[in-house]
Amino acid sequence: MGESLCQQVYDRVITPNAKQLAKYRIGTDAVYGETITYITDIMAKNLTRASNFVDLGSGIGNVACLMSLLTGCTSFGVEIMPHPAALAEKFVDQIKIRARAFRIGIGTTTLEMVHGDMLTSELVREKLRAADVVFFNNKMFSPESKHFLQHKFFLTNSRCSKP
Repeated sequence: MGESLCQQVYDRVITPNAKQLAKYRIGTDAVYGETITYITDIMAKNLTRASNFVDLGSGIGNVACLMSLLTGCTSFGVEIMPHPAALAEKFVDQIKIRARAFRIGIGTTTLEMVHGDMLTSELVREKLRAADVVFFNNKMFSPESKHFLQHKFFLTNSRCSKP
């Protein structure tokens, strides 16, 4: 049910704006494409209603929304690009409406998308401290972004260990 709700919202909110999203250059620190279902299935297996999911570079917000729909977890996403971030807010609004209509239990969880820079946002730092699963989908990160992520996950978060 979660996947079909996300697809409905995608069709309603994102598809009419596809041309605007296509204006960004793929493969940069800010734009990196879609996530495959296999990855979301793996993440969902590691989440419960008590979990906190953080998506760094959340784009239109579909992955964080899907995690909340599938598991009931609290989800947070941050996106630096203004147009995808604005679409993410609309995506979340529509997901919440449909979840209520179908009595899917995300009403007691937080589902939040923000426009901001993951490297400088205090809110992101706060969310990372509480995160059980952190997702970021970019092999093209700049050295600054890679340093930030290494510092956050391997030096500050006691629940994470260096691979």
